[in-house]
Amino acid sequence: MSRLRRYLRRFRPYVHAVRPAMAPQMDELHRALADLRRLIADQGDAASEATATLGQVLARLTAAVDDLRDELAGLRVQVEGRGVDDQG
Repeated sequence: MSRLRRYLRRFRPYVHAVRPAMAPQMDELHRALADLRRLIADQGDAASEATATLGQVLARLTAAVDDLRDELAGLRVQVEGRGVDDQG
């Protein structure tokens, strides 16, 4: 391992020279990554809201269908009760 460290030490002056030159690009990259994180979080929030809204709509629809079934069952009882007497 010490051999590798000695070899890499040769590049230290270059790293120190490159870092200042890379600073503007790194700042821009950090800003872009922050924007991406914010967009992804916003997308997640929007998906959660859409899912919640869809759940509410489906719950109302289920309740409406249940009400219609109850009404239909009541009408069926009325029709079946009259059917025999009204035919003849």
